[in-house]
Amino acid sequence: MVCDEVVHSRYNKRRHIKMMAEYDKTIPEEKRFCEASPWANFDIYINNEQVFDFFEPGGKYYLDMRRVTDQELKGDPEYVRDENGNYDLKEPCQVIKLEDGSEFSVPDRLADHIKKLTIRALVEDLGKETL
Repeated sequence: MVCDEVVHSRYNKRRHIKMMAEYDKTIPEEKRFCEASPWANFDIYINNEQVFDFFEPGGKYYLDMRRVTDQELKGDPEYVRDENGNYDLKEPCQVIKLEDGSEFSVPDRLADHIKKLTIRALVEDLGKETL
């Protein structure tokens, strides 16, 4: 997904993130996605100021989805919120540190994927700076 627009609310601290599918058919993964789902839009409103700067117009993002279980939705003890209100999925996690010094935990199963996205974003930024 490509972030098409970030709309800042003038009434409260909220952002409306508008994303759309964009394809480069020379990239095998994107070609497969385009063949399976040729059109997509994704809109989300966020209130968490800590992630406001994460979404940038023109930035590329993966949208990973998974089906949730009834246990998760009912607040089963295996899926409880921690002291910060985040879900603690009771699985091994890695801490990823950002350039600004902030850090966040991600499940081990997603860490490599997030690192690849970060590297891809850095390479794209470097390419822009050298033009």
